[in-house]
Amino acid sequence: MDTKRLVIFDFDNTLAHTGDVKKYKTIYKQKTGLDWEGTWWDNPMSLDYDMFQFKRIKPTFDLYLKSISEPNTITVMLTGRKSHLSKEVEKVLKKLGINKFNHYLYNYGGNTLLNKKEQILHLIDKYPTVEELIMYDDRENHLKPFNEFGERLINKDSNNIKKFYLYQVKDEKITRATNT
Repeated sequence: MDTKRLVIFDFDNTLAHTGDVKKYKTIYKQKTGLDWEGTWWDNPMSLDYDMFQFKRIKPTFDLYLKSISEPNTITVMLTGRKSHLSKEVEKVLKKLGINKFNHYLYNYGGNTLLNKKEQILHLIDKYPTVEELIMYDDRENHLKPFNEFGERLINKDSNNIKKFYLYQVKDEKITRATNT
């Protein structure tokens, strides 16, 4: 396959409503009678589909369906969740009908933003014919650094990236957040 497009979806609050920590901790207490202990993002229980009944984000789901059906496109799920949660993340995605990615990538340690950039660079190396990079993410504080990253990719001679599009997913809406 002569890959031309790389489409990357974040997981939490981009593909699925999974990150309303206060809401889900309340549900946890109601169902178990216990207070939540420890962190949310590193805990396998935070991805218990049977307990929390996560919902997919429809506009992003529609874009995911389009992406997996397009020729010459690699579709990737790239999350800040650590790899020890891969089984739980993929179970949630499967329950939501979002389980046909070319790659499922997880944070292997450290800063989420830096990890995502590094993994994107590995993907670009793996698929050197990619000319277009499209990203969907919910985190406001990642938008500017991702934009700067995209601009550097476009101006770099060592790859074929000609177009970079970044979209923010927020409140069931997708808005373009790219400067380029």
